Amino acid sequence: MKTDPSWKTVLSECRAAERYAMDLPVVVTDSGHAGVVKAKVRDVSRRGIFIYLPVEVSGSKIEFAFELPADADAEQPAQVRCKATVVRVEASGEAGVGVAAKINSYRFVPSVRKA
Repeated sequence: MKTDPSWKTVLSECRAAERYAMDLPVVVTDSGHAGVVKAKVRDVSRRGIFIYLPVEVSGSKIEFAFELPADADAEQPAQVRCKATVVRVEASGEAGVGVAAKINSYRFVPSVRKA
């Protein structure tokens, strides 16, 4: 069965921002947990993120942090800390739970390296 490639163009035009695939560890705190959960980033854009979590989040607000590696302009890695609102949760089989969230605010902080 042949598919019409034009539907991909229509779908991509509906996206508010371009997504970037990433495979980064992320630490997530939700409004219903006392602790933090280690997770993985699937993709990120300037407006949102999709994260695979081992457990379901219990609130609509989450906070998360991940580290961006150092590049030619930065001598050390930087940590990005974000506050977000969960917009979709989906079962992801062995990966746990997939969470799409709209990023409400973020800030960059220098990473603390353990010696």
